[in-house]
Amino acid sequence: FPAPVVLKINGPCTDPVVENETAGRTLKLNYTIPSGSYIELDTDLRTVTLDGSAAAGTGASRYYALDTSSVWFDLSPGNNTLEYRAPTDDGSTLTATWRDVWA
Repeated sequence: FPAPVVLKINGPCTDPVVENETAGRTLKLNYTIPSGSYIELDTDLRTVTLDGSAAAGTGASRYYALDTSSVWFDLSPGNNTLEYRAPTDDGSTLTATWRDVWA
Protein backbone atom coordinates (compact mmCIF):
# COMPACT_ATOMS: atom_id res chain seq x y z
CA PHE A 1 0.00 0.00 0.00
CA PRO A 2 1.16 3.60 -0.49
CA ALA A 3 2.89 5.03 2.60
CA PRO A 4 2.85 8.64 3.76
CA VAL A 5 6.27 10.15 4.34
CA VAL A 6 7.65 12.95 6.51
CA LEU A 7 10.34 14.97 4.73
CA LYS A 8 12.70 17.06 6.86
CA ILE A 9 14.89 19.61 5.08
CA ASN A 10 17.69 21.04 7.22
CA GLY A 11 18.95 24.45 6.15
CA PRO A 12 20.56 26.52 4.97
CA CYS A 13 19.06 26.56 1.49
CA THR A 14 16.73 28.52 -0.75
CA ASP A 15 13.75 27.20 -2.71
CA PRO A 16 14.23 23.47 -2.02
CA VAL A 17 12.56 20.82 -4.19
CA VAL A 18 11.78 17.18 -3.39
CA GLU A 19 10.82 15.08 -6.39
CA ASN A 20 9.38 11.60 -6.12
CA GLU A 21 10.64 10.27 -9.45
CA THR A 22 8.71 7.03 -8.93
CA ALA A 23 5.35 8.84 -8.66
CA GLY A 24 6.26 11.72 -10.96
CA ARG A 25 5.27 14.30 -8.33
CA THR A 26 7.14 17.22 -6.83
CA LEU A 27 7.00 19.36 -3.69
CA LYS A 28 8.64 22.76 -4.11
CA LEU A 29 9.05 25.53 -1.56
CA ASN A 30 9.46 29.21 -2.30
CA TYR A 31 11.31 29.82 0.94
CA THR A 32 14.77 30.29 2.44
CA ILE A 33 15.53 27.91 5.30
CA PRO A 34 18.14 29.55 7.52
CA SER A 35 21.11 27.75 9.00
CA GLY A 36 20.13 25.86 12.16
CA SER A 37 16.46 25.59 11.10
CA TYR A 38 14.44 23.00 9.24
CA ILE A 39 11.20 22.57 7.35
CA GLU A 40 9.05 19.48 7.83
CA LEU A 41 6.68 18.37 5.07
CA ASP A 42 4.16 15.78 6.28
CA THR A 43 2.46 14.12 3.31
CA ASP A 44 -0.18 12.47 5.52
CA LEU A 45 -1.28 15.66 7.30
CA ARG A 46 -0.44 17.86 4.26
CA THR A 47 1.47 20.32 6.44
CA VAL A 48 4.58 22.47 6.10
CA THR A 49 6.13 23.53 9.42
CA LEU A 50 9.25 25.41 10.45
CA ASP A 51 11.32 24.02 13.34
CA GLY A 52 8.66 21.62 14.54
CA SER A 53 6.08 19.00 13.71
CA ALA A 54 2.40 19.49 12.94
CA ALA A 55 1.76 16.01 14.36
CA ALA A 56 3.31 17.08 17.68
CA GLY A 57 1.61 20.47 17.60
CA THR A 58 4.91 22.33 17.45
CA GLY A 59 6.53 24.58 14.88
CA ALA A 60 5.20 27.45 12.82
CA SER A 61 3.16 26.85 9.69
CA ARG A 62 4.88 27.73 6.43
CA TYR A 63 2.18 26.28 4.18
CA TYR A 64 2.14 29.55 2.26
CA ALA A 65 5.67 28.72 1.03
CA LEU A 66 4.44 25.64 -0.87
CA ASP A 67 4.62 26.39 -4.59
CA THR A 68 1.30 26.16 -6.43
CA SER A 69 2.83 23.60 -8.83
CA SER A 70 3.45 21.18 -5.94
CA VAL A 71 1.60 17.86 -5.80
CA TRP A 72 1.52 15.91 -2.53
CA PHE A 73 2.65 12.30 -2.76
CA ASP A 74 2.97 9.09 -0.78
CA LEU A 75 5.66 6.51 -1.31
CA SER A 76 4.60 3.77 -3.72
CA PRO A 77 4.90 0.09 -2.74
CA GLY A 78 8.43 -1.17 -3.41
CA ASN A 79 11.43 1.01 -4.15
CA ASN A 80 11.07 4.76 -4.60
CA THR A 81 13.54 7.29 -5.92
CA LEU A 82 13.50 10.72 -4.30
CA GLU A 83 15.60 13.56 -5.65
CA TYR A 84 16.43 16.58 -3.48
CA ARG A 85 17.81 19.81 -4.88
CA ALA A 86 18.01 23.50 -4.08
CA PRO A 87 19.28 26.30 -6.35
CA THR A 88 21.10 27.84 -3.39
CA ASP A 89 22.43 25.07 -1.16
CA ASP A 90 25.07 25.51 1.51
CA GLY A 91 25.11 21.97 2.87
CA SER A 92 21.41 21.35 3.44
CA THR A 93 20.14 17.79 3.87
CA LEU A 94 16.92 15.85 3.36
CA THR A 95 15.71 13.08 5.68
CA ALA A 96 12.70 10.92 4.76
CA THR A 97 10.84 8.97 7.46
CA TRP A 98 8.00 6.52 6.85
CA ARG A 99 6.39 3.33 8.10
CA ASP A 100 5.72 0.31 5.93
CA VAL A 101 2.00 -0.14 5.26
CA TRP A 102 0.22 -3.44 4.68
CA ALA A 103 -3.23 -4.96 5.23
